Formats: sequence, C-alpha cells, structure tokens
Amino acid sequence: MAYAFERYCRKNHRLIANILGFSAVQYKHGAFFNRSTSVEDPGFQIDLVFERADKTVCICEIKYTESQANVSVGREFAKKLALFPMKNNYQYQRVLISANGASQELSAGGVFDRIISVGDFV
Repeated sequence: MAYAFERYCRKNHRLIANILGFSAVQYKHGAFFNRSTSVEDPGFQIDLVFERADKTVCICEIKYTESQANVSVGREFAKKLALFPMKNNYQYQRVLISANGASQELSAGGVFDRIISVGDFV
C-alpha cells in the first residue's frame, strides 16, 4: 500500500500543488535519489520534490501508515533533509503527505511546515 500511495501522490502532483497553494506557479517535480557513496553518507530518497519558478523548493515526505504518522517519521525526514543538496537563494517548504494524518506530537514538532492527509484531497 505504501508504494501505491507514493505513486498516487506523484501522479496527482497538480492536486498537491493546488492544496499547497502554488498551482499557478510553474514547477518541475519528481523524486530525488541519493545513492549510497560511503558508510557516513548512506543513500536516501525524497519521495516528491517540487522546484518552483518562484525559487521555492517544496520537499515532500509521503507516508502510508495504518495509524497517524508519529515522531519517528519526523526524525527520519530530518536526517534526509540534512543530506539534501540545498540551493543558494531558494526558500524551502517541508511537507508531510500522510494517508492518516499526523500525531499531535509530530504536528507540534516543527519538522514540517505543512501536513496534509488524504482528507485534504477531496
């Protein structure tokens, strides 16, 4: 189910752009992969990245879980974000797309700027 949810989100990038409020801005989108190059720099994947014409990069973590996403999702995302190649003069928006929302602890944790769930897709 997790892989199917990721595919659904990538396929419906326009809907996500609309939910996040930048559908009128031109953008490129896709997944980001960093292959493992050493023990200190393990490989990782960012599920969906929007590079927008307004010099904003929207970095999305997509999680399908049976219950609400919890703080472990935030810790995992923070590790990926620390390794993500940042561009000068760009702003960054960190987004969690979760099938079942997020726990209060994760929502209040400040790791994500926005959290959207399947309920926001309708």
